[in-house]
Amino acid sequence: MTTADEAVHQLSRLKGQGYRIYYFIPDFSSTEAIWRKVFRDYLRTYGAEDKVALYLDLGQGASPSELDELIELLSALGTQAPLVLVGESRKDGFHCILQQVDVLITTQDGILPCFVDYADANVEIVYGGASQSRIFNIQKEYDISIGVLTYQPDYEKLFVTLTSVIQQQGCRYEIVVGDDGSSNFEEREIELWLLRHGFKDYTILRSSENKGTVHNVMNVLDAAQGCYVKLISPGDYLYSEHVLADMLRFMEEKSYKIAFGRACYYTKGADKYYLVNRMNPFQLAPYQSGDFAAVKEAYLVYQDYVVGAAFMGERHILAAYTRDILGRIIYTEDAIYPIMIADDIRLGFWDQNFVWYECSDGISNDTTKEWRDRLLYDSNMTLTIIVERHSDILDLVFGPGDGMHRDDTAYMKRRAAYYAKAEKNLVAGAYLKNIDPLELKKLVHAEVVV
Repeated sequence: MTTADEAVHQLSRLKGQGYRIYYFIPDFSSTEAIWRKVFRDYLRTYGAEDKVALYLDLGQGASPSELDELIELLSALGTQAPLVLVGESRKDGFHCILQQVDVLITTQDGILPCFVDYADANVEIVYGGASQSRIFNIQKEYDISIGVLTYQPDYEKLFVTLTSVIQQQGCRYEIVVGDDGSSNFEEREIELWLLRHGFKDYTILRSSENKGTVHNVMNVLDAAQGCYVKLISPGDYLYSEHVLADMLRFMEEKSYKIAFGRACYYTKGADKYYLVNRMNPFQLAPYQSGDFAAVKEAYLVYQDYVVGAAFMGERHILAAYTRDILGRIIYTEDAIYPIMIADDIRLGFWDQNFVWYECSDGISNDTTKEWRDRLLYDSNMTLTIIVERHSDILDLVFGPGDGMHRDDTAYMKRRAAYYAKAEKNLVAGAYLKNIDPLELKKLVHAEVVV
């Protein structure tokens, strides 16, 4: 730890080399702990190649656990960490240090009188609780925000999911991890894992209580900065290293606000992974032909839904529709898609493998009566919302009626005929298209059986 005189000499030398110098007195004794945000923002903004330095004045003292946290975060980045200097200045050395500083970061919203007295006129003063871009004057832009949704996650699966994300190439993206009130959520381990893998464009959100998937998605969407959002959960993986960029280009070229790709279903055995000939939706023909009337019928009449893991969409439209169902639908966040289709928003289909989807886990595969009842409630509420927006929707489903008596028999025959066609695809093995098992094997490091 340097003295004030040593710090002045060191900072003067760095400034002469063109370094931008930030000065910060951590608020270790405060419950707000602005220091945690400032330090993380600095590490995520800059790297070893940048001519910047953060001078931490530990004059207020730090506990061993707080120092360990600082050291652990720096160590996770290794040689890629930006320059951090640590010192302990006294009041008589404070003014001399500030003469070498470009930016003074405060832990209170407002300029304290002591800083006005000491700071040079050329020193910029910013509040540590401000946005990362405001403090460090760098605005990052992302094509895609990947929202990783967790609740009591299997961490082995979570880290494989994150691996499939951080290996993506060809587009700018961030990761927003949203946890829905897990007990003993390993936030620190997730953060260190990301830093050790050299990934710094992340945000980790943690709810203090379990509020349901829709609330969790809303939190992620509010924090996301990308033009598009791809939501994913532990156990589901991006298919290969270029799928995000390829889906992005597809959506931009075709002007789709919402689109989905092929989901490659799998199950996990004791020591092997097994590919499954299945896909949702069961019938792909309406999407392949671009027949929106047929898509609307498949979705709203036969409830042949696309699996939620296969979607990607514009952030603003996802946020708007999720906000519409917030407080009414609890768990089925993908209920927004049938509502969109009822509103005549066209759904794009990228006919390429997009995600690996674990079909033996997750809420939608839970068979307990409690979960069936919860999902049935959400399903009924989805239909209620659609009917509120489109009072004629029941005529589309059941055919024209007097509003009180409808012919369920005719509807059930149509439904049976629809799914009979889907059964032929299942028997023919038509859902396994151009699947390379090696892509899954690279992620899970185990044998994959077709």
